[in-house]
Amino acid sequence: MRHYLPFFMLLLLVGNAQAEPYNGPIADAHAHLPKSVSVDFLADVYQQAGVERAVIFTSTFDRSKLLKFKRKLGEGFVLFPDVHKGKKGRYRIKQQRLEKMGELYQEGLIGGIGEVYINLSYAPFARRGIQSPIDSFEKGQFWQQANKLGMPVHLHHEAPDTAFSETLESYQNINFILAHSGYLAPEVLDQLMAQHPNLYADLSLISNAHFGPFNKAPKLDKKPSEAWRALLIKHQDRFMLGSDIGANKARVSKLPAVIEDYRILLGNLPIEVARKIAYQNFERVFVP
Repeated sequence: MRHYLPFFMLLLLVGNAQAEPYNGPIADAHAHLPKSVSVDFLADVYQQAGVERAVIFTSTFDRSKLLKFKRKLGEGFVLFPDVHKGKKGRYRIKQQRLEKMGELYQEGLIGGIGEVYINLSYAPFARRGIQSPIDSFEKGQFWQQANKLGMPVHLHHEAPDTAFSETLESYQNINFILAHSGYLAPEVLDQLMAQHPNLYADLSLISNAHFGPFNKAPKLDKKPSEAWRALLIKHQDRFMLGSDIGANKARVSKLPAVIEDYRILLGNLPIEVARKIAYQNFERVFVP
């Protein structure tokens, strides 16, 4: 004798079914190499996490150090030097660093500039936040040079305004990557991306249960809300993953756990969307 479950029970079971985690390649578009962590340790953690491509933010503009990092990490890792210097409320962009970026980019030692803090409300290294008037440097020559080279720029900007939109519009040869998706709500990101085809975003911190999100960032869970899911599908060519590891050895060690959470998140998306966000957009923007 056959037994059949009532239809409403079948619906309940289907609704509670867990999506299979994504098991394909993954690239990390947002990570830091702090001075307290060796490049060897960083490379080992990436190997443990099964991640072979990443953007690594480093504080150095020294050629010999950049070459050393590239050799240790491998071809899949792209270095982005930090144009800021200082601490304890004096963390500011240095003109001398901006002047070196073109040479290093053309030599293939760096893949762009970042993380540029245009508007940061709070961080442990800058508790009063950071406001960087980057447009004022040599009357915008920083943007002009990056635009001429087609050099990606990774930005931390929590309050995109009219001036930001004007920058995106004026320098369309720059691929701008918005760190942490700007801590913006899905509907705001949707408008920005619809208006500016050169704007990308990483999902670091807002999707991280291990050391984020900060402040009032809209949270992107491992099972995304309908609003987030719709946004990721609509702008599937513009989002990337990001771990934001750095700060110290303990935080760097959390990379495998962060990546496992991303695999669960990506499993809730159509596979072609998951692949783009996981690694294909990274390769299109950062790999020569």
